[in-house]
Amino acid sequence: MLLLITINDYFRTQKKVEADKENNEDAKKEDQSDHDEIEEKINMNNIISWNETVVRDFLTKKKLSDFLPLCNGLNGEELLDLYGMCKSNSVSMYSSLKFELLNIHEKVLPISTFLHFVSQLRVVDDNGLLLNRYIRSEYLDENSQDEE
Repeated sequence: MLLLITINDYFRTQKKVEADKENNEDAKKEDQSDHDEIEEKINMNNIISWNETVVRDFLTKKKLSDFLPLCNGLNGEELLDLYGMCKSNSVSMYSSLKFELLNIHEKVLPISTFLHFVSQLRVVDDNGLLLNRYIRSEYLDENSQDEE
């Protein structure tokens, strides 16, 4: 009788393990589907055209959720400006962002997250921002000449 109960427990446990594996595989497929949808929305070559939603999706996709409160309401151009500030004076910007996140949002900003943010924006910058800045500069030059 004891052996029969043990065998039944074994099979129940095996069924649970198999069900858990299937659930994990389904969750991974769902995560990949969400990742693919976000990837489609984000045009990495034109950050200037990003709206607030795309900025939020980018931060989420790149595992920069600590930056969500700091970047709330920012569009791509403003995110690019923030990156420029971080790049030009990283020590001061880290202190400022850490202070804001802690005092306003009561969260800690690890240095690793700050460095990851700079790194991820650098990748976007390297993927085509120089061209976008040139086009934007040309556009601004043309419009300023039209006004004169």
